[in-house]
Amino acid sequence: MHKLEIKKFTLGYFAVNCYIAYTTDSKEALIIDPGAEPQKILDFINEKKLKVKYIINTHGHYDHIGANNEIKSVLNAPICIHTLDKELLHSPMSNLSLLTGKLYKVNADRVIEEDDEFKIDDKIFKIIHTPGHTRGSISIMVDDIIFCGDLVFKDGIGRTDLFGGSSKDLALSIKNKIFSINDEVRLFPGHGPETSIKDIKENNYMINYILKS
Repeated sequence: MHKLEIKKFTLGYFAVNCYIAYTTDSKEALIIDPGAEPQKILDFINEKKLKVKYIINTHGHYDHIGANNEIKSVLNAPICIHTLDKELLHSPMSNLSLLTGKLYKVNADRVIEEDDEFKIDDKIFKIIHTPGHTRGSISIMVDDIIFCGDLVFKDGIGRTDLFGGSSKDLALSIKNKIFSINDEVRLFPGHGPETSIKDIKENNYMINYILKS
């Protein structure tokens, strides 16, 4: 069995977490949320001699997609996003790049759905549709890890007041999708430190509030 390594970068003005998941033997890899500073990502990939198979966006906001074009131009790996967030990639207003003074657009090479799978060596990354922050927000599970984007953080939850956001959908995604999984599963969010399902159940007061309301 191949060993999975996770490299985390915190990038750009919005301090987005970009994750590179790769196996130690064959060096197959995928990138989750390359939001900024593409050269840092590319330098690490070159240093480790990784073979990137996919670029996956947990949702279509600029802070999570902002380095897509530069990364793809070098690696030629397909850009993947949920079908309900595909439209955000083409709209600087909806993907929020307009708010930063930029008109950022990018094309998706593959649209993904609930239960789709991505494989690097023998590691299977399963897509969980977790709307709320956006309509097409996803989480990605592999082994005992979930990359949860902006669904939930160690001490908070994702915003729901932006295009496609819904506090009801966010609460249902947490309750029905995340809380139905083993408490010991680790959560790697789009911003901030790593946490676990057990930790957010016990200590994240925002989750208790949104589930009750």
